[in-house]
Amino acid sequence: MEPLSERPVCRGEPSSLMITYKEIAFTAYAVTNIKKARTFYEGVLCLKPARELGKNFVEYDLGNGTLSVGCAPKMWPPSKKGTVAALEVKDFDGALEHLKKKKIKSALGPFDSPMCRMVGVRDPDGNMIVLHQRKSAAEKKAALEQAKEKTAVKKKVGGVK
Repeated sequence: MEPLSERPVCRGEPSSLMITYKEIAFTAYAVTNIKKARTFYEGVLCLKPARELGKNFVEYDLGNGTLSVGCAPKMWPPSKKGTVAALEVKDFDGALEHLKKKKIKSALGPFDSPMCRMVGVRDPDGNMIVLHQRKSAAEKKAALEQAKEKTAVKKKVGGVK
């Protein structure tokens, strides 16, 4: 079976009209104050600027992707209901400890799922940023088996009167 990213995205369209995606090139956040934003992204999240595109726009490269932060509030206002980027971290527990030391409150989680661990925080404009750690294949398999067992027990208990 071909990977999901390789499958046609426009069902019913001729193959000549289909779009194939390689990756997400960048995710961008709108901010109202670039200085405050950079203090958060660089001072709290420890991101290193890759490029400054003028005085109100900075890019941070992460692996093959880029997180962009720009200040143009009249054209592009920030929103607490907007985009969420998940940044993959190497040490989730260390990241949580770092956020605690910086007195950054969690806006989402932290929580543990069968596939990953994550916590969401907000930048000074309320944009959500998620710190994320994928679980290993063995951890995923164990978590999914445990979830399957819990479901089986619930069905068994629910079926007995």
